[in-house]
Amino acid sequence: MMRNKGRIIAVVLGIAVIAAVAVKLRSNRSTVESLVYENDDDRAVSVEVMQARMQDTELETPFTGIFRANREVKVSADIQAKVERVDVTEGQSVSKGQPLVILDGSLLALKLKAANAQVQALETDVKRLTALTKADAVPAVQLEKAETGLQTAQAERDVLAEQLSRTTVRAPFSGVVTARFTDAGAFAAPGVPLVEVTDISTLRFTVRVNETDLSLFSKGITHPVTSDAMTDLPLKGSVSSIGSKADQAGLFPVELEVMNSDGHPVRAGMFGRMSMKRPGGRAIVLPTTAIQGTDARPTVVLVRNGRARFTEVAVGGRAGNGQVISSGIAEGDTVITTGFIDITENVPVKAR
Repeated sequence: MMRNKGRIIAVVLGIAVIAAVAVKLRSNRSTVESLVYENDDDRAVSVEVMQARMQDTELETPFTGIFRANREVKVSADIQAKVERVDVTEGQSVSKGQPLVILDGSLLALKLKAANAQVQALETDVKRLTALTKADAVPAVQLEKAETGLQTAQAERDVLAEQLSRTTVRAPFSGVVTARFTDAGAFAAPGVPLVEVTDISTLRFTVRVNETDLSLFSKGITHPVTSDAMTDLPLKGSVSSIGSKADQAGLFPVELEVMNSDGHPVRAGMFGRMSMKRPGGRAIVLPTTAIQGTDARPTVVLVRNGRARFTEVAVGGRAGNGQVISSGIAEGDTVITTGFIDITENVPVKAR
């Protein structure tokens, strides 16, 4: 009897515990549900809108290019000799004619000294034979041979003097030392680079253009150019050449000559941009913020009967700070420009 009574008490306690847990879970569920936001389909989302209007447009076609040095030369020696010293370092600015590398000219100096002595001796002989020839003391042919010998010696002396002068390797133009290939003790020879000098006072800016845009460029016409690294730096490029042959991608190279600013802030190898404008006729222009979706499938969000409607459009290019819409919407349509965070298809909206 006592055993059955204990079982009954245990069952009752178990049921009581289960009931208490169920009540607690229901309470927790009510609390969580009260904190969870439920979308209200009748709650209007506040957005900014504009009316699509036709207007005269000026299409803007952007081009990306790269700046290259106007001149770049790997300077080598004209003679064979040992490098005595290098007077410049990478990054150093140099002027035209400034010494870059000094070669060992000691042997040439000795040869030149001997050549000068020989010339002096032959000049003395010519003077003496000239006087004797006038007095008919020696044949004229002897004087002629002496004069020929003097001319030969003078030519050999001049060659040695020129070779000695070329032991100083000088900058061919003003620019910046962009590479150094040698050090003291190395051997210099014609065709072996010693120093690279780059002129970036004037740059060549090259863009690649498709055949439909090629007519936008004319030789000698100046256009604004910007550097990606220094967008606030005003630059101007004059069209210097227009390619007559397309590359494998079907693009034509167009080259502009750009004067660098003081201090030469734009370096060879930097990227830049430019744009060309042409009349685009009348079209709808929307701000860039109004264009949603992807480049492959751009969309805009229209307001129709107070609700958002996503609509695919075709973008025809840039016009100022906006995008030209060539198809997909009509004049008078109401277009959402900002406030897209809570926008979904058919959600109610209101203009703020």
